[in-house]
Amino acid sequence: MFGRLFFILFAMTMPFSLFALKPGDKATDLEILKWLKGNPITLDVASARNVLVVAFWATWAPPCIEAMPLLGDVQKKYADKGVLVVAISSEEEKVVSEFIHSRGYINYGIALDDARKTFKKYMDGDPGIPTLFIIGRDGIVLWKGYPMELDAVLEKVTADKFDIELQKKITVMHDELRKAMEKDSTGAMINIADSILEKDPDDDIALRCRLYVFEKRNQPKEALAFLNKLQSRSPKHFPFYFMELSVMDKIGSAPEEKRKVYEKAFSVFKDDSETLARLSSIISNDMSFGTGSVKLELDTARRAFELLPPEAAGRKKAICLAVLARAYYNAGCIDKAILIQKEAVGDFAGFDEEKNAGNLLKYYQEASDVNREALASEK
Repeated sequence: MFGRLFFILFAMTMPFSLFALKPGDKATDLEILKWLKGNPITLDVASARNVLVVAFWATWAPPCIEAMPLLGDVQKKYADKGVLVVAISSEEEKVVSEFIHSRGYINYGIALDDARKTFKKYMDGDPGIPTLFIIGRDGIVLWKGYPMELDAVLEKVTADKFDIELQKKITVMHDELRKAMEKDSTGAMINIADSILEKDPDDDIALRCRLYVFEKRNQPKEALAFLNKLQSRSPKHFPFYFMELSVMDKIGSAPEEKRKVYEKAFSVFKDDSETLARLSSIISNDMSFGTGSVKLELDTARRAFELLPPEAAGRKKAICLAVLARAYYNAGCIDKAILIQKEAVGDFAGFDEEKNAGNLLKYYQEASDVNREALASEK
């Protein structure tokens, strides 16, 4: 078996509740107790002018905290296209106020739900957070999903290329998939998931469903072939490569074989700074020593940083810097890693990664001191 990885990932992206709002439904009013940041937003005010992104979140959920900077990036990127982001919490005012007070990157609306009335109308029977909705200018729910998918969907929505009819069909199929999952009917799961992927090869719910079936049947080679087939149809979908590496890791594939996947992904995303940074981090976390991975990690990190625009700053720049510092550290260039990590800490200022970045800087500095002491003692 190739472990429980896919089951865990699959469970995280189970199709949404049948009772919650879904694509094609008329959006309901936001019942807000108090706005803690930003101007009050209503569907009437947004009608015909704005695309709304409504996010349900909580301060106690790590995935929600990780998503907050992403929402800020989205608000900044699409502000001139009429996109408004509002994040709604059901927690007490003091808790939410203290959370957002120290996070200067929050540039979107923060609201308190009125006795969970909005949550119940949008999320009834679906407790998972963070969950996001995109509401079109006509007040219709266009999409429901997770933060990592948001940017790609908004690209289509704001360019008038989003196919709501296709999304409605896929939502119905997701409901059918959920029923098949409840019955543990693998045959039905395969048929439905394949039908979804035929319509949208980037659908992660269907993808994880198929990988779960492969895992259950102990078919890692078939899983790899399936992923490669999807890659050929949609080469720019990075999860395919991540999943391929995960399967290879679980079955103990040779380092040389994994390196081929790294190189394949590098060639596909050679002009995508953000994805290259993620790839370099993955190589670092699973370093295949003796296969050239050290150089590949550093080359990938360098390329990710080179692609940043001159005006890049803040968290995006900091992520690239931190990845580059780690690559230099793994290459034995500790002093170079320290210099770059110091810059990363500065750019992480005000973001949740600042503390961990500072701790990593201390680690590099300690390693440098130990290195000098060891060399001196040997002399």
